[in-house]
Amino acid sequence: MKAYQQLHQNKGSENYEVAVIVPEQNEAGYMHFDTTGHRIIVDSYYDSTTERNRVFKSLKVNNNGKIIDNYEINTIIIDGTMMGFDYYSNWIINSDKTKHKFIDPISNEVIQNPYDYEWKEKDFEKWFEIFKKLYETADYVYIHSSFYFFKIDDKWYLLDDTLDDSPDNFRVQYPPRQNQNVRMVELRDLCPDFFKSRDKRDTSFVDIVGYEETDSEKGSGINPISYSAGNYYLNLYMPLGDTIKIKRHGSMGINMQFYKIPVTQGGRNDVVFIVQEPNEMYPDRELGGMYVVRPRNLDQKQYGPHESSADSYAGQYNSIKGGTDVELKFLKPMED
Repeated sequence: MKAYQQLHQNKGSENYEVAVIVPEQNEAGYMHFDTTGHRIIVDSYYDSTTERNRVFKSLKVNNNGKIIDNYEINTIIIDGTMMGFDYYSNWIINSDKTKHKFIDPISNEVIQNPYDYEWKEKDFEKWFEIFKKLYETADYVYIHSSFYFFKIDDKWYLLDDTLDDSPDNFRVQYPPRQNQNVRMVELRDLCPDFFKSRDKRDTSFVDIVGYEETDSEKGSGINPISYSAGNYYLNLYMPLGDTIKIKRHGSMGINMQFYKIPVTQGGRNDVVFIVQEPNEMYPDRELGGMYVVRPRNLDQKQYGPHESSADSYAGQYNSIKGGTDVELKFLKPMED
């Protein structure tokens, strides 16, 4: 098994390289895909004991795995807006890193801090008249904490809905809504279920071909669950027939995710994104990070002799007879 290497040290193969997007000491999380900009948005975490070494960044990654920009970490909603504590950002939408403040639609004042702001209208009937007009005209209505957020003409307005006379089921009557197309979606994990026997799972894309146990515990008494950790040896099969040989330390499984951007969304069939979940129990062995397997030569063919279930533009998924939409195989709706 000497040919198998951890991803941060992996040399790839003749036709494909392995490149680091998020380093192995970091955790990559909250991955989103921008269907308008055709970019992956992923958060990179590294909570060091020293302030200078801490990393909390949102990364904008293109379809070949290159980081093209970074920004602060914030909540992302489905139109691409990033919602901070007291501001919003259009960084995903138009690369603008300006921290825009929310606006009080009653006074038209800029709200510096929503939780300390003194709301001018406290009469529910008068408040509701303003609310209903905003709710009916807004392109997007988002709810978080005690606030309603309204997007109108690309500006965000904010109202606190904690008035004393407000009905208990007010948010049921007026739920979140949007008139705009959904921009942000999630990538589906393409990793097969390795808890199934080999004859009952997909082996055409990625497969476990070996395992060496490094730690175990037999269950007994009040703790009947047995435990095993060790080195997994995986083959990732690429279109031109190359095999990327991966060594991965995992506890109770490989704890990895494999993603592709479908060709219909600007991706390449021969580019695979891989995320590893770090484990504090094995900080030097069960590493984190995000990686990309991509062609050494971007002009080379995307398809070849190897047929995989992870074909990102396979005819059987886009049949004119009504077959499964290929995008449903690789992308899924995001919930705000």
